[in-house]
Amino acid sequence: MAASTGASTVLFGTPWNGRTLLDNAVSRNRKLDAARVPGSKAPQLHHEVHWQRVAESRPMYGEYVRQERDRLGANHPLVLSQYGLRTVESAGRMFSNAQTAAISGDFPR
Repeated sequence: MAASTGASTVLFGTPWNGRTLLDNAVSRNRKLDAARVPGSKAPQLHHEVHWQRVAESRPMYGEYVRQERDRLGANHPLVLSQYGLRTVESAGRMFSNAQTAAISGDFPR
């Protein structure tokens, strides 16, 4: 029914590994936004709200995120994706790319 009226579609969630429906839509919309002619009436397609912005009006949420970051580490995949809104290349893997590289080498098992 949305196709016949041009209704907006809203996707929301957490970016993960760069290959999900949400990740694809974000990438497409960012490209379209970048190609917009300045001053045109075309609406911006991609919107996101980072945790710091939410914390401005909800300080308890900000404290929660800081505690999670301290507990898990600033580079933990959950912190990067859920709060930093960044895709994580190693999502779904046991080891990050850096960890895999560190244990690679020419040596017997």
